[in-house]
Parts: sequence; C-alpha cells; structure tokens
Amino acid sequence: MKNKTLEQLEREEKEAWKAWEACDKAWKVCKKAWEEARNTWEKAKNASDEVIIDGWAYEKKEHDFNKKLSEIKIPEGKELWLPSECLRFYENKELREKLNLNNCWFFVKQIRENTDDVAGFVANSGGAYLYCYRGPSYSSASLGVRFKWRVQKTINEEAGT
Repeated sequence: MKNKTLEQLEREEKEAWKAWEACDKAWKVCKKAWEEARNTWEKAKNASDEVIIDGWAYEKKEHDFNKKLSEIKIPEGKELWLPSECLRFYENKELREKLNLNNCWFFVKQIRENTDDVAGFVANSGGAYLYCYRGPSYSSASLGVRFKWRVQKTINEEAGT
C-alpha cells in the first residue's frame, strides 16, 4: 500500500464529508416526503364521510337541512340512527370526536310505537339530549339527518342465528 500524503488524506476526508452531507440531505428530503405523504394519508383517512363501528357505517355529518322528516328520502339499505347509538357514541370520547357529535342536531329513528312525534338527537356544549316532542311537519335550518348502513354481517348473521 502506497503512503498517502497529508494533502491526499485531507482531500479524501473532504470528499467523504461531501458524500456524507449529500446522503444526509437526501435522507432529509426523503423523510420530509414521507411525513407529507403520511399527513396526507391521515387527513384522507379522517376526512372519510363515515365511521365503521360493529359492522355498520355511520355518517359523520348531517345533511338535508331544513326539511321535514317526511320529505327526506331514506336510500335503500340505509336507515336512521337509533337513539341508543347516539347516546352510546356520545358517551365515548373517542367515538364522539370521530363522529363529530360535539355540536349536532339530527333526526333519529322513532322507537315509540303509535305516535306522530319525530325523534331527534342534539349535542352541544351543554351535553347530549334525545327528544320526541316535535311533529313530523317540523323542520329547521340546523336540523338534519344522518344515515347508517350495514357494511358487514355479524358472526350471528353469518351463522343464520
């Protein structure tokens, strides 16, 4: 092996540092691109219009505002939320956030038989409430509807029980 001069060693050291700096710069560019892609993915995931819970898809936003319930067409295969679901999801902080249940007002499925009342769910800074005191002709600019629909069968449904 040939002895290198101090000048040659210094030059090789500078070249090594330049290569290291180029690698470091490339790594930072890759890391930034990965973080941006991850943030985009997270936003897209959170921007979804529904949340899947126990084999059901639940809408995260109200729609069809300022309409009477009788004027709202419920698409085939979809239905209104149950009052019990509203309260159960509201009481679970993580689900409350995912489903945007902090400030909402929407029709829910009426569980009382032989009544003309329309059931509703409202949540705001004061808490969450179910009510059944309005008639089917009631509407409001802030009252909407949310649907749910089955996305997968439960084990019992698969077994036919």
